[in-house]
Amino acid sequence: MYIPIVEKFSKSEIINDYVEACHVINQNNVPEVGDRPLDEFKLLVENSDYNCCIVENKTVVGFVICFQDNKTSTSFLTEQNHKNFIEIQKQMNNFLYIDRIAVHENHREQNIEKFAIVNNIGLLTAEINLLPKKNDISFNFHAKNGFREFSTKKYSDDYEVSFQKKNLI
Repeated sequence: MYIPIVEKFSKSEIINDYVEACHVINQNNVPEVGDRPLDEFKLLVENSDYNCCIVENKTVVGFVICFQDNKTSTSFLTEQNHKNFIEIQKQMNNFLYIDRIAVHENHREQNIEKFAIVNNIGLLTAEINLLPKKNDISFNFHAKNGFREFSTKKYSDDYEVSFQKKNLI
């Protein structure tokens, strides 16, 4: 899937040519996004329902990885013991979960709603870290783009998240 954003940008699925560059961006944004070894990051990409990276002049400047509330994703994420997806699924259905999004600060714009709407998905969901450190950048980004907190979950003394949703339908 190739969709031009503007002349100097392109949006592409995360293919082998881009996966390592996306992984570097992921690791550069820890702890705002979860730390993942390259092999686990590749598994997320390969099993995601929607993923894309933003490329500027042949350089990856950001990416997003999403999972839909369906049997395939549920099976994979349950096997991976993905606490946040499982927790959201307990509270709602028909959603697209934004597992991770990391974009160079000069290129932060959201553009995944089209996939959800085309696939008749009613909600976008995400989690934002509260602990070990509150991710204020993500809170501001999500609020600006219409996301609202629907619950929080504290998994341990050093790991708590805010669950966010945006109604599309």
